[in-house]
Amino acid sequence: MSMVAAMRSAGCARVDFSNACAGDVIFFDWDGNGRTDHVGLVERNLGSGWVQTIEGNTSAGTRGSQSAGNGVWRRRRTRSGVYCIYRPRYIGTATGTAATGAGTGTGVRYPVKVDGWFGKATIHALQHMLSTSEDSMVSSQPVCNREYLPAAATGWEFVPTTSAEGSSVIARLQSLLGVTADGYMGPGTVREWQSRLGVAADGYMGRGTVRAIQSALNHGNIV
Repeated sequence: MSMVAAMRSAGCARVDFSNACAGDVIFFDWDGNGRTDHVGLVERNLGSGWVQTIEGNTSAGTRGSQSAGNGVWRRRRTRSGVYCIYRPRYIGTATGTAATGAGTGTGVRYPVKVDGWFGKATIHALQHMLSTSEDSMVSSQPVCNREYLPAAATGWEFVPTTSAEGSSVIARLQSLLGVTADGYMGPGTVREWQSRLGVAADGYMGRGTVRAIQSALNHGNIV
């Protein structure tokens, strides 16, 4: 509990499980007694109630001790057993040159140019972060939603509204944002993403919004 108290005293923000992102510190209370007994680092928010973590002193799977194990492992965790999550006040920004890092301030695997255009490079980075297929395409979007996406560039497929089937990466993003996961990028999804990014929530994904998205991705975050 002393580490939680230290982070609180330092002014670190407590974040909800659904909003956890790379670099957050995640504390566990396996026996539910109100005291922390294990800690790790969030590596990626996978959406749908799961996060990917890096943890020391744990086991490789569900067998063996989770709080006094035999090594450092990459784990996937649900909300169950999580006591709280805090976001450290990191100093500095990602360089965009690291080969595999995904945490705040450590670089990302697919850095993107912050140019305000949501094209294939940005799609690929988003797909990688959300662990979906990495084909650099947002497929089968209803053409009626095109007006809400003025900064959509190459890689977006717009089809007649009656034929649209949606995109898996958009559905995964929507699950993370807590909106209906229909796979269609429309004004409601854009507005919620804008709210999380701290930009004007007008429901139109213009270049300012995309620049905020690209900056977040370059820091290993979705929001």
